[in-house]
Amino acid sequence: MNDINTLLNNLTTLICDAKDLDPETFNPDAPLVNYQLDSIDYVELMIVIKRDYQFELSADIFINNPMITARELCQQLLEGKQGK
Repeated sequence: MNDINTLLNNLTTLICDAKDLDPETFNPDAPLVNYQLDSIDYVELMIVIKRDYQFELSADIFINNPMITARELCQQLLEGKQGK
């Protein structure tokens, strides 16, 4: 899998596109809930991560870690974890 900066940039772009945010204002250390992501946004993240990174992400990562940040999500992906 790619390095954390590449993954984080891709995730930032995806979230900013979904929520019509300026990427310059996105804070990768802020909880994703701050960006008012809904269930469809989370499903889209899971689909893109599976398609682009061949990593099956479970919804449990968001349910069990409601304050997860983009950086933490990327770190877990790179470590092969799913928040278990």
